Amino acid sequence: MSKIYGIDVSHHQGAIDWATVAAELRRVNGGTSPGFAILRAGYSARHGKGGLYMDGQLLRNIKGCEQYGVPMGIYFYCYDQSADAAATTAEQVVKAISGHKFDYPIYYDVEYEPFNKACGKATNTTIIKSALGVLEQAGYYAAVYCSRDFFLNYTNLSALNGFDKWEAAYTATDTAAVKNGLWQYSSTNALGIKGFGVKLDCDVSYVDYPAIMHAKGLNRSPAAALADIALEGRTFKTSVCVTTIYSYISKGVFASLTDSDLPDKPKRHRKAKENKKGSRPPRGESIEKRPEAIDNREEFGHWEMDTVYSAAETSLRALLVLTERKTRKEIIIVMPDRTAKSTVLALNRLERRFGAKFRKIFKSITVDNGTEFSDLEGMKKSILYSGLRTKFYYCHPYSSWERGSNENLNRMIRRKFPKGTSFADVTRKQVQNVEDWMNNYPRKVLGYLTAEMAYQTCVAALKKK
Repeated sequence: MSKIYGIDVSHHQGAIDWATVAAELRRVNGGTSPGFAILRAGYSARHGKGGLYMDGQLLRNIKGCEQYGVPMGIYFYCYDQSADAAATTAEQVVKAISGHKFDYPIYYDVEYEPFNKACGKATNTTIIKSALGVLEQAGYYAAVYCSRDFFLNYTNLSALNGFDKWEAAYTATDTAAVKNGLWQYSSTNALGIKGFGVKLDCDVSYVDYPAIMHAKGLNRSPAAALADIALEGRTFKTSVCVTTIYSYISKGVFASLTDSDLPDKPKRHRKAKENKKGSRPPRGESIEKRPEAIDNREEFGHWEMDTVYSAAETSLRALLVLTERKTRKEIIIVMPDRTAKSTVLALNRLERRFGAKFRKIFKSITVDNGTEFSDLEGMKKSILYSGLRTKFYYCHPYSSWERGSNENLNRMIRRKFPKGTSFADVTRKQVQNVEDWMNNYPRKVLGYLTAEMAYQTCVAALKKK
């Protein structure tokens, strides 16, 4: 990828004019990227026992980045002298930044303090990893900042291979002694960003962090973050269950995190709806004739299908989304428009993609009565073999809840493509990133497995039959 230029700031830059900075960052990136800003959260207590003195401009800088669309990360300068102290500092940083989303990592900043220089590589590495572990447990992309010399001579660099690095080295060229995620190459405003004078740190990103965050769903729900930790087999001194975390959020234990910050707010359970049969019959075989094994999600290979589109652009590009009922596997296909013809052509492409496996993996598809699903014969007919490629069932009119899995996952899509999004401007790569993110998101309904894990297990079982 091409380099992305950005800055890192603290209270030393004063009250930043983020409208100007946002325009300047886009300028230095050739108008193709908004750049980025890494904001200082603060620094730990000088006695080395942990804790956070919050940067006086942190909240203002976060608000400025959010308002003017500057992708942001966080760093915090540390004097910690033990693993426990580092964990304490990191915990307080998590509280300080909770309720906000970040497109770049959260960095633990270690520099030339007397203790760090004297204690040796092993101790420094243990301290760093303790802080990074807390950040990861909280669901953040954790990384470390050091000078090139500190990385090479005061840490066990190989023990930090699992973490990205932000390297400070004010050299004419980057020799990449450390494989960088970020490189801080100037402390004298080499980018010429207006409004700061000469004292401004400038950085280069070698990694498309926003794309990674987007695809992996980092900064995700507390439940999903804990599931990631369990799936990866990581352990910590203190463990907290999902119910407790959500209870803490609702009770206001966290300074900046409330129910409104969650992707899905807690909902009261309501009585199940009755079928709304309406006056208009379904376009094809009714969902009432769908076998019980499909209704109960006992059998793999039964899908729900819908479209996601911009209501203001009904004649333009749309997304055809398919959700497997048992595993919640999601497939998203870009269509040129929301017509019956485009739906048939999209299913044709899907059948070619799966080939002989299509009939085993797509045993049935349940749809609503939208006009995009009106060509039943076209949707059913195989283009590879004689006869039908799959069975179709139609929901009752005005009963979208009968495709409950579809509807739930459509809300996940809307986290990435909010209502009003023009799909004319959305690339296929962006759509694929959203699909990957959804399929690799731990699900409570699956015992916090991901949809991809559950799907692959079912596909493997088919091969044994």
